[in-house]
Amino acid sequence: MIYVTMTFLFLTFGAFASSVHFVESCRVFDKAGMELLSLPGQRCLFLDDGSFISSNEKGIKFFDKNKSLRWSFEGHFHHQLNFTSDKKYILAMGSEVMMFGKHKSRVDIFWKIDLNGKVVLKLSSDEIFRQLKTPVEHNLMDSQRMFEVGAPIEISHFNSFYEVPSL
Repeated sequence: MIYVTMTFLFLTFGAFASSVHFVESCRVFDKAGMELLSLPGQRCLFLDDGSFISSNEKGIKFFDKNKSLRWSFEGHFHHQLNFTSDKKYILAMGSEVMMFGKHKSRVDIFWKIDLNGKVVLKLSSDEIFRQLKTPVEHNLMDSQRMFEVGAPIEISHFNSFYEVPSL
């Protein structure tokens, strides 16, 4: 059984302006469920000017309103692609394979990127664990995940992160 999370979104893609639509992955649907637009990627963010950001397991890309590529980064991006609350930065969850001792391990990478493509933060989960002085657990992955990821172990598997304003 497939569960799909639909998100309300106000788009400004030409004929879509000032209408409520639903987004699943990078596909846009009207209220009746008709697919109106399919964009590249597994996760998409939309800006008011019609430009959009998409990500998948191969990278993250920023397209202008004419669907021309403005910038991109290679890398494995998963689970999350969000804006900061002020919409000035992109928060993206990624992962990389690193060596820990004699073993390849998958680690999560937290990205904060401005809208011009400048990486403001690229922080790995192992660095967070070091800063917190928290022991790192090495979790064995099943054979299918080992093949997909290229490592037998992962030290974390975060699904999201957010910036919290100063309290």
